[in-house]
Amino acid sequence: MIKFFRQIRQNLLSEGKTGKYLKYAIGEIILVVIGILIALQINNWSENKKRIKKEEKVLQQFKNELDEDLLILDEIITSNKFVIKSCNELIKHLENNMPYNDSLSLYFDRWASPNVLEFNGSTYQNLTTTGPELLRNEHLRKSILKLYNFSYKKAKTYNDYFRGDFHSFIAPIQLQNVEAVEWGKSSIPIDYERLKKNVLFINALKWSKNGHQSNNKEFSKLSETITSNIEMINTELNSKRFD
Repeated sequence: MIKFFRQIRQNLLSEGKTGKYLKYAIGEIILVVIGILIALQINNWSENKKRIKKEEKVLQQFKNELDEDLLILDEIITSNKFVIKSCNELIKHLENNMPYNDSLSLYFDRWASPNVLEFNGSTYQNLTTTGPELLRNEHLRKSILKLYNFSYKKAKTYNDYFRGDFHSFIAPIQLQNVEAVEWGKSSIPIDYERLKKNVLFINALKWSKNGHQSNNKEFSKLSETITSNIEMINTELNSKRFD
């Protein structure tokens, strides 16, 4: 088309028809501009499509990681509940001068079992590098950032503090008074009758119980926050934004 206009302009110029020449020259310029605008629009459409695909992939990765984190939390909460049960059973037996029985061996093994709290934050780290603005839904973006910058950090700090106190206070008491038979399954008291009068050991049981209860309370809140974010991500992925 442009070559056609150019040929006409050349003919008009050779014939001395300057007015028509200018009209065709302007027409050629307009065609060039329109072509450039169309090319830019196609390029912008293509780039936007790529960005939307990338956003969809990131949201799916967040969902997968949060699903895994929920499983980790559920396992830890379940484990903590058994630790709490172990503490309650041992406190009941020791404070009420109840006789020893073999079923207590599992409780003696599990009453002092703090958990390591670790989450997979690779998608979040990648997002902070590429830019959180990739997520177009502002409410969802703020919720995810708050989850990783506040909720996760709070739970991990809480758990790390508890584990630090455990290793400095609980572990030595456990080693002095309980002998491991089969790690994770069975431990027996070195002197069960003396433990009934061991105030330090009984207080350690109560401390462990309270600490695991507090942790579970914090972890349950975190679990609810994670679930809420998963629901928002599912809603976003099912929206018309990704049609």
